[in-house]
Amino acid sequence: MADGFKYGLLLVPHLDGPAAAIEIAHGVWAHEGSIASLLLDSEVSHWRAWVGTLEWEALTATQLMVDTRMVSARAEVMDGDNQQLEETLARVRWALLLVGPVGLVSGETRILSGEAEGPASTDRLRTISRMPSRGDRVVRPYCCSSEPFWIQRPRNSEEGWLNRWRETVALLVAAEQGGLPPLLFFGLLAFVRSFESLEIEFKIPDCVRATEAVIGLPKGAGGGQNAFADRVLALVPELERDWYVGGCGVRERLVQLYVHRNECVHGKVPFGSLVAELRDGPEEAARFDYLAETVARAVLLRALRHPDRRAIFRDRAALEVAWAEKRFPVS
Repeated sequence: MADGFKYGLLLVPHLDGPAAAIEIAHGVWAHEGSIASLLLDSEVSHWRAWVGTLEWEALTATQLMVDTRMVSARAEVMDGDNQQLEETLARVRWALLLVGPVGLVSGETRILSGEAEGPASTDRLRTISRMPSRGDRVVRPYCCSSEPFWIQRPRNSEEGWLNRWRETVALLVAAEQGGLPPLLFFGLLAFVRSFESLEIEFKIPDCVRATEAVIGLPKGAGGGQNAFADRVLALVPELERDWYVGGCGVRERLVQLYVHRNECVHGKVPFGSLVAELRDGPEEAARFDYLAETVARAVLLRALRHPDRRAIFRDRAALEVAWAEKRFPVS
């Protein structure tokens, strides 16, 4: 019997993709479309009945689709090949979250997999799944509810996201070759998980944890919030010119971000209090939300791009030494 194909599809709602498919990584293609046009009629009727009409309408809506596939002698069997396809799509998904800007992606993603007779068809759909704790659901950031956010946001802020996405996928692939240091892996995981939180009180601690995986504050260091602000600005000096949180007050806002993170993990609700008690509280909360995500994204990308990342991020002690010896960040 001739070999068939296995495919994996990542569906990303609320994001306009290219009309014609483009290759964003080796063997991984992205374009805008609907899965309804790719499936056999019998598959459509079966899965609509299985998942329900509302879920099926969401699945078959026009959206960004990412497709990868492999030749398989046992295309009808769910095995390690399917897991490999899903891992490839998960990496692509993480890269998309790293691309930015804030608010680029929202909604629930799905991974579909199955078998096909040809290299461009999706004849049999075997699974529809989510990626628990891997960024399958992206809650619309709180700052996107702010009117000043949209008034001030540059109109061209999303330009070039497709090329940045392709570059970030390549960056993750390169970083994973030989093994991604656990320090960076868990920093990335904290960042990805932050997108699932409806409440800022849960999102911001995850973003700050992701940031701390890179800035490596020494244990027991006094004035942790000041060291946090100084190291963030050493890694992301362009933050001082940011269109939404930049300016002379950005360092103090970073200090307060760290303080608020500590309050969150000790059972307080600082952002709920901001929103409830101050006239400009909702806007302040929005800026902290934006700041936490922007900082985490920027420092992780800086770490992933560092040529000596494996040695520097080998463990926490090595990271602290690299900061102390001024080997990281490199100016």
